[in-house]
Formats: sequence, structure tokens, C-alpha cells
Amino acid sequence: MKTVAASTLTLILLVVGLLFFPGGKVNSQEQGRNIYKGPLNPNRPSPGKFRKGYGTPVPGEYNVYLRKDIPSEQVKAIAQEFVDKYGITIINSDRPDGGIWTVLIKGFAAKTSESVAMKISEDPRVDHVSEYVDFSSIAEPKQPPPSPSTRPPDDSLNN
Repeated sequence: MKTVAASTLTLILLVVGLLFFPGGKVNSQEQGRNIYKGPLNPNRPSPGKFRKGYGTPVPGEYNVYLRKDIPSEQVKAIAQEFVDKYGITIINSDRPDGGIWTVLIKGFAAKTSESVAMKISEDPRVDHVSEYVDFSSIAEPKQPPPSPSTRPPDDSLNN
């Protein structure tokens, strides 16, 4: 009886293991988060961790997103390292936070050339670099004001 119970338990664990860990690998979103799965816009292919987006890109402006496991205390030093190494300019560096994001997202916005942005994306501490996109160009157009009513005036108001 113990052998049957042990065999049944082993079979159940094996089936559960295959469902949740196919191929012996952990099946989680975290595992594949750095895998580039194709361009956001098929007309503009994106190599590696450098991403082009929808809308109208602002020339020479890029968002640099660091990996989530980078300690917040190191983000400013990494940004300064890129300034020194590549000559980039941190956008909003005159603000109290220095234009550095350290709370929900770790990274910064930079002014630089596309070739330098691509080089920065190759750094192992960088999750990805994306073009800064002006979303106002893809927003719905404003509706024209309604035309005045063509209804004849109500004579009952004049009495």
C-alpha cells in the first residue's frame, strides 16, 4: 500500500513539475524579460535592446532604462559614467533629482546620437534604451467646435 501511495505521489509531482517547469527551466516572465521579441514597429526594425517606438520620435532624445536589480544608489553614478564615457547630456539635470529615475523605474532621459544610444543599450547594466516619442502626434485630433444650430428661433421667447 505504501508503494502505491509513493508511486502515485511521485507521478503527481512529475506531472506538476512538467506543467510548471517545461524543459527543466523556470517558466516565468522574469526569465524572459530581457529577450527582444521583435520590433514594436515592423517598418523600423530594432536591434537588440535598442527599441524604436510608435509615434514621432524626438530626434536625439532617448530613455535609458537600467535593470531592476541595480541598486537605486548606483543609478546616478551609472548615469554620470555614461556622461563621461559617451558625452551624453542628461535631460532635466537641473531638477532636484538630477533627471535621474530611482524609484519605480531606474534610468534617465538623455540627449545623444542614435549610435551612442545603441552603444549604451549594449551595457550589461542596461535593460533597454528606447527613443523618446512625442505621443501628441498619435493622439486623437481635436474635434472642431460644433456649428451653430440651423433651427429657426423660437418665437415663444419673444412674446
